[in-house]
Parts: sequence; C-alpha cells; structure tokens
Amino acid sequence: MEPPSNEPRVRYNPPWLAGLANLILNGNGFIAAIPFLLRRAGLAVPEIATITAVLLIPSFSFFLWTPIVELGLSRRQWWMLLYTVAASLQFLALLQPLPAHLLRFAVLLFAANLALFAPTGILGPLVRDTVRAPLRGQAAGWISATGLISAGGAGLVIWIAEHCSRPVLAASVAGMGTIPVAAMWFAYEPPRIRSSGLHQQLRAIGRDIRSGFGARSVREGLAVFMSPMSAVAMTYLFSGIAVDYHVSGQTTAFLGGIGWSLAGAAGSIVGGRFVGRVGPRRAYPLAGVLAGLCGASMMLGSFSPLTFAIGSTLYVGIAGLCGAGFVALAIELTAGTGHAASTWFATLWATANLPWAYMQWADGRGYQHFGPRGMLAVDALGNAAPALLFLAYLRRSGAAREDVGDAAAEAPTI
Repeated sequence: MEPPSNEPRVRYNPPWLAGLANLILNGNGFIAAIPFLLRRAGLAVPEIATITAVLLIPSFSFFLWTPIVELGLSRRQWWMLLYTVAASLQFLALLQPLPAHLLRFAVLLFAANLALFAPTGILGPLVRDTVRAPLRGQAAGWISATGLISAGGAGLVIWIAEHCSRPVLAASVAGMGTIPVAAMWFAYEPPRIRSSGLHQQLRAIGRDIRSGFGARSVREGLAVFMSPMSAVAMTYLFSGIAVDYHVSGQTTAFLGGIGWSLAGAAGSIVGGRFVGRVGPRRAYPLAGVLAGLCGASMMLGSFSPLTFAIGSTLYVGIAGLCGAGFVALAIELTAGTGHAASTWFATLWATANLPWAYMQWADGRGYQHFGPRGMLAVDALGNAAPALLFLAYLRRSGAAREDVGDAAAEAPTI
C-alpha cells in the first residue's frame, strides 16, 4: 500500500461554469439598447449615432489596457472587481435624467465600458488552466453560447424601460452584472507565479508579449483571425435582406429575437463537442467551410420566406460553431504566452473583430452590385476560401496535430 501523497489535490472547473461567467446581459446587449433609450428621451438620430459610436470605442481597443489584469490581483479577483465597477457605473448612468444630464450619462457609460471590456482576456487563460483538456472544447462552446444569449439583454432592457421607472431599470441592469461576478466567485483558480515587485512584473509581461510574436502558433493565429475565414458576417445582416425574400416584419422580429439566438446557442454547444473531437485547429476552418456552403446554398435558392427562414437559421447555428472554434483556438494559442496570457487572448479576440467588420462592408458591396445573391456569394467566398487554404496548409505541414509546446517553451506558464 502506497503512503498518502502530500501533494495538493488538483482541482478543475466544470466547462459550463465558464459559460455562466460569460452570461453578461449588461454587456453588448445593454449597449445595443442604448439607442432606444436615447431616442425615447427625445434625442435626434444623428446625435444618437455619434454618442453610440464614442461609447463603442472600448469594444475594439480593450486590448490596450488588458495588461492591467496581469498585475496584482488574481484573475478571478480582477474579473469580479471590474464587472462590479461596470455595473455600478451603469447604475449611476441610468439614474441620470435625460436629456438634461446627457453628458454625465455618456461619461459614466464610457467609463463603464472601459471596465466592462477590460476582463475580456481573462476567461481564455483561466479555462486553459482550470478545465480538463478534453473538456476545453465544451467550455469554448458554452462561452460562445452564452455570449450569443447575452445579446438578448437588449430586448430585456427595452422591455423594462417601457414598463418600469428609471430607478428600476438602473437596478435591473446592475443586477444583470451580478451573474458573471457570482459565477466567478465559485470558480477555482490556481496560484499565479509572479515576480516580486511591480517593476519585475511589468518586465515579465513585456518579455512575454514580445516572445508571443516569436511563437509560430501565435503568428498563425493572428493571420487566421485577420482573414475572413469563419467571420460569418451575415449573422447581423440577414434582417436587412428579409424584405427581398418577402418575409413579414413579424417573422423577421421572431427570427431575430428568438430563432437566431437559440440557433446560435445550440450551434455553440454542439460546436464545443465538435471541437473536442477534431481539435480547434481543424474545427475553426471546417466551420468556415460549412458557413460558406450554407451561404452558397441560400444564394442558389428561391427568394421565398421558407428559404430565408431555413437558410438564415442554419447559418446562425453554424456561426455558433465558428464561435466555439474561435474561442477554443484562442485558448490553445495562449499556451506559451506566460505572464501575458490574458493580454494575448484579448489581442486575438480584438483581431477577430477586424474581419467581422470589413466583411460586413464587403457583403454590402456585393449587394450593391448584384443584389442579395451577390451579397451571399461574397460572404460564402470569404468564409470558405481561406478556410480551405488553411486546411490544405494543415494537411501539408501536419500542424493540425502539432502541440503548442514550442511556444510554451519560450515563456513560463502561469
């Protein structure tokens, strides 16, 4: 009989806990409801557009201040602190009478968004360190699914604004912010290896950011996420072409509010299991190929409500699979980034937002010249063509089965 071991027992988080921590109803969903609140307060549309554009600056620049979460507190503590600060600032902003205190409202919300997007880089490295390797794909699926469900926060905020007082709305939005805080409260995080002082910590972070650029896996990830592969930009454009398919406003509202959200969440959860089977380096481009095939099939179909309903719902479900593949791949690519893991995860996340933006522009040009079929053709080509090229590269180089140990060797893990 072996003597009892004095080594501490290894603990793991269940994959669904990462999804619950990402159920941020007061995040993008609330941001999407702000134009409604401003219009309801009597502001003109051009003024609303200017305000919302300014408020969205943190949504694509958050990687610039993400390194703060590498310092001092644990990742769990930073997560809970920042989301508590964001919810508190949202609460104060929504208490401001509009339009009388519009500037104060906007400043408070801008500060809230700075705190809201700062933890973006935390979840990936935390999953990598606290979820069993075979279950990380499922965790990625849960993260993607709850991210899509969180968009439903817009409808919830609008309903509360129409039926309740301003203080109730403020308290409700702040209450939504307690969900990710409560989930992270119950999460386990292993101790982080840190340098002794702030100066040493900053030097370690800077060193590991630089070493990340030298890791082939990270360079591959940046190239992949900058490409239109699996960008699934039509997800947010379908409602604009519903009229071309003779779809009623009521049907479009149902699909946009419930149908697509459920399809995307289901696709994310199924996608998480798919990632676990084939690995993120294959799953992400394969999802792009499926999205391209779906878009091409819809392009060749008839302009009927049935084609629109089936095609768009299937496409959004595949978009959920793309999201799960992206999260899982980003988690894998942070394996060798040491003290800068959260910074690199946030950078990869921000990088993936780039093709989502330019493909929406490209899809619009396709519609301008060739109508809905042109729009779908451009989108299908963008999703599938680089994905097929990347799959060919993986097959030739054997990179699909390659460990990320070469990157891990260049920087200490956390």
